[in-house]
Amino acid sequence: MEEAPVFEMTPRLVKLSSRPVPADIPDRIDRKIIDDLNNNIYVFSKDGEHYLAYTQDAGRTIELELTGDKEYALQVIDTWNMKVVAEKTVPAGNFQHKTEMPFTAIRAIAK
Repeated sequence: MEEAPVFEMTPRLVKLSSRPVPADIPDRIDRKIIDDLNNNIYVFSKDGEHYLAYTQDAGRTIELELTGDKEYALQVIDTWNMKVVAEKTVPAGNFQHKTEMPFTAIRAIAK
C-alpha cells in the first residue's frame, strides 16, 4: 500500500444502502446511520493508475471502471486477516467482483 499515490487519489462513496448519506452525522449515536454507512462501497482512486475499493459486507458487487488501454494487476484482500486471497490480471474496462467474505478490499494497479 505504500506505493499508492495517495496524494493524487480521490475518494468516492458508492451508495448502496436505502438512506442517503447525511450532510453531517448528529452528535448522538444513531446506530441506524452507522449501519447504513457500513453497507456502502468506498472507492479511492487515481483514474487510469490505481484503484482501491472496500466494503464491509459479503455479497456486495464492487464495480470499477478501469480506464485506459492497459491491463491491471488485481488483488482481492481480506482486510480482517490482512491477506491477499486472490491475484489476477484483468483488462481495462468495466470490472465487477462479488464479495464472498466481509471486510473485502479490491486493489487494481495499471501495468
